[in-house]
Amino acid sequence: MALNMTRPTRRSDSSAFQFKRRTPTALLSAKKGERIALRLPGDAGRELIVSTRVGEVIKVSLRTREPQLARLRCAAINAQLERLASDAPKGAQRLTHREVMALAGEWHRYAMTRWGDDPGPASVWEYLSDGFGSILDDDGEALETHLGSFADDLLTQRNLSIDRDTRGRLLIALRDTLHESYAVLAKRSKGDYSADSLGPKLPEWRAPEQRGILTISDLFAQWKAEAERLDKSKSTIDNFGRVIRQFIAFLGHDDAGRVTREDVVRYKDKRLIEDKRSPKTVRDADLVALKTVFGWGVVNRPNALKSNPAAGVTLKLPKKLKRVGYSDGAALKILKAALAYKQAAREAPKTAAAKRWCLWLCAFTGARVGEIAQLRRSDVREVDGVWTIRITPEAGRVKDREERDIPLHPQLIELGFIEYVRSIPSGYLFLSARDKTDCAGRLQSIVNRLGEFARSIVREDRVTALHGWRHRFITLARRHGMDLELRRKITGHAGDGVDEEDYGDVEGLYREICKLPHCPIKAAQ
Repeated sequence: MALNMTRPTRRSDSSAFQFKRRTPTALLSAKKGERIALRLPGDAGRELIVSTRVGEVIKVSLRTREPQLARLRCAAINAQLERLASDAPKGAQRLTHREVMALAGEWHRYAMTRWGDDPGPASVWEYLSDGFGSILDDDGEALETHLGSFADDLLTQRNLSIDRDTRGRLLIALRDTLHESYAVLAKRSKGDYSADSLGPKLPEWRAPEQRGILTISDLFAQWKAEAERLDKSKSTIDNFGRVIRQFIAFLGHDDAGRVTREDVVRYKDKRLIEDKRSPKTVRDADLVALKTVFGWGVVNRPNALKSNPAAGVTLKLPKKLKRVGYSDGAALKILKAALAYKQAAREAPKTAAAKRWCLWLCAFTGARVGEIAQLRRSDVREVDGVWTIRITPEAGRVKDREERDIPLHPQLIELGFIEYVRSIPSGYLFLSARDKTDCAGRLQSIVNRLGEFARSIVREDRVTALHGWRHRFITLARRHGMDLELRRKITGHAGDGVDEEDYGDVEGLYREICKLPHCPIKAAQ
């Protein structure tokens, strides 16, 4: 039997017809594990309400042995399921306090209409009133057990989907309303038909307008648009986009308002345990992306997003051994190999040039290897008799997006770097890229090749193949008395208190660069 079959079927253990079909995908994604109420048409104009939990298959008894009525009820359930599925993408709503009280009031009005003129024995209503009145606010299980079906009936009739907070408030409002409603019916059973004291207190129900749903995808798109206007790093934007797409896939929905702190914690755990990502990657990439994008939404879309679900979620990293720079011996071996490097068969000339020059430039400037590898011919300039390189975001990615000029150490000039620069007519010195838009992928490829080249010469514990040059530069700067603030200007580290007169154009920086000794290698290698 096909599970999506929508005609009534028979059960082997019952003479009543049964409804059975596969749950629509949208409904399963939105309400899996939750209970829904379904209305069954009656044979005398009276409806029955049945409740079922949403799983892979919806299966309920049609409560009849009559084929014609069974077909009618089957069609009614199908229509309700399709409507619930079509409304699922709209997401669960949060109702205001007034809307919750009005919804509870609908049950009171129904009870007065249904039983008000002929209430029957007072003892029944007194028993029900006392029973509902005894349920405590914090007894969520009892509230759901005794009042869940009332809530489901009200919601199904009005095609409403509410969030957990609203449901909890609705159950409490229904408890209070039923307690008082049944007390009123008990009085009427005894002949007291004085004015209904409860009805006028409860506001009239008006269907809320569908609140605009802010999707996580739209939230990221809006953040991205502003980030691009502010000229944020393309790699940061791309990385955030990757995290957001993975997060949506993990959640199984795209509703920003439904995301909870628990969702973020579960995602963090998945990335650590199932995806086997390092704690640093999870903390500094995944969590930072979620905190930034959702935090932007709280500030810029406060009507749609009330809180940042990622706020406060963090990860304590295990202590790691501090990274250090290359030792003198290791640095000498690598620089000798770089100076002697010859272009390999089928290797691009600029790739060979990168292996020849980039590590030397890193050694004497303290710059990041990516900043060096994306240098253009126009970034190498002579200023007041001093050759400099300009690290600029116009060429590609630069951390903190701050431009800086670095004077070249005399040994770089002596080894012929300027002659190499002059051999390049225009554009990038080490990349076969047309412009900045064509740079990112090619830059990463060159950086990877440089890392492989360095590791093929020397491997040292606690030394990162490329960033080790930056650590070494700082070590040498301290060893040879380089001014702290000017060193920070050279390396692009944050620092305050630089005397701008002392800094000058390039004179102050060049004086500090020249404090570094020549590497004991001659050009004729």
